[in-house]
Amino acid sequence: ILDNVEFVAIYGDKYRGIDVSQKNGIVNWRQVANSGIDFAMIRIGYRGYRGATLVLDDQAIYNLREAKSFGIKVGVYFVTQATNYWEGQEEANFVLNNLNGHTINGFIVIDVEWAGGGEGKNGRADYISKEDRTQAIKGFCERIRSAGYNPMIYANKDWLNNKMNLSELSSYQVWLAHYVKGAPNNKSDYKGNYLYWQYTNTGVVKGINGFVDRNKGF
Repeated sequence: ILDNVEFVAIYGDKYRGIDVSQKNGIVNWRQVANSGIDFAMIRIGYRGYRGATLVLDDQAIYNLREAKSFGIKVGVYFVTQATNYWEGQEEANFVLNNLNGHTINGFIVIDVEWAGGGEGKNGRADYISKEDRTQAIKGFCERIRSAGYNPMIYANKDWLNNKMNLSELSSYQVWLAHYVKGAPNNKSDYKGNYLYWQYTNTGVVKGINGFVDRNKGF
């Protein structure tokens, strides 16, 4: 369970992070730690965007174990396709069950975005109402909080502004995805509050083959 006040006090604006999934292959966490990465958000799983099956990320347990072993602070995220409150709770229970004794010192995040990362996939939750999406997020976050962890909402600027009712979710931290030219020196113009900022999907970090998402924490 995260002591966020202590965490931010330790790292402040030097809080440098990545997020990874099985798409990043087998990560060399020793090299990642030596490259100055402070925290890692690890995909623990996702819901299928058509069949609705809950799936564990192939690299989740390895990434959790190895990242922690090299002193990196870890949180996890789950890519939702929940369409209502109870499916949000179901996804949260899946995450909690699959942590399976692995302690984390970061947030447990519901990742809210287009199925497959872009419009046109016709995911089961792509075109639900703002009200239904807000309820699905609530279901996830309330269950995570009831288990003693700190929930967080990940979405891009457009989704935060237009596809959920953030006024009903104000007790949860936000992880903003917004790729800005010249980032991270040039900041996002998103007007809401956010604790994490995913500023590029073309980061390069030693120990990871290919590009990786880079993040800042505040």
